[in-house]
Amino acid sequence: MGASLGCGVPTAVADLHEGETVLDLGSGAGADVLISAKRVGSTGKAIGPDMTDEMLDLARRNAADAGAPNVEFLKGTVEDVPLPDASVDVIISNCVINLSGDKDQVLREAARVLRLGGRFAVSDVIADPDMDDASRSARPTVCTTRRPRRSSAPASRRHRKGRSAQPSAQVVQRARYHVVVGPQALAL
Repeated sequence: MGASLGCGVPTAVADLHEGETVLDLGSGAGADVLISAKRVGSTGKAIGPDMTDEMLDLARRNAADAGAPNVEFLKGTVEDVPLPDASVDVIISNCVINLSGDKDQVLREAARVLRLGGRFAVSDVIADPDMDDASRSARPTVCTTRRPRRSSAPASRRHRKGRSAQPSAQVVQRARYHVVVGPQALAL
């Protein structure tokens, strides 16, 4: 497979399952899309947007060579994902978000296309001028934290101890995605 570069393995922490729909932000030559397609099986789908025709052509050739029928490569950017709202179960990204000039927009788009309870697994690098030396030299780690699954317990048991039935929008938004880079965590 040509032009397969990245800085990590987001598919290793994405916990992919049969039947899921996976989006690889900035899929390039399609390596992570093809890995995802195999893991989600014939009932799942792996989607890879990229902004260049050359990479889309290469990704489509790689998919054809791999015999992967459950993949789709779309022209688009990570700041304007060409998918409808709440259309994917898992988002992965391998060293692409750092290339965006508008990282906040990338994360807004990720939140827009991700289904409720979906997962976001990112392998990326950051350079923050305010980062202290210990953080800058720390070995990078990648971690995803899943939003708590809905309980199957009866409502009377789920809302004990005065907990409200619906968390506030702020709590839901902050609970959805956590990206850990080095020793620091960003709660989005």
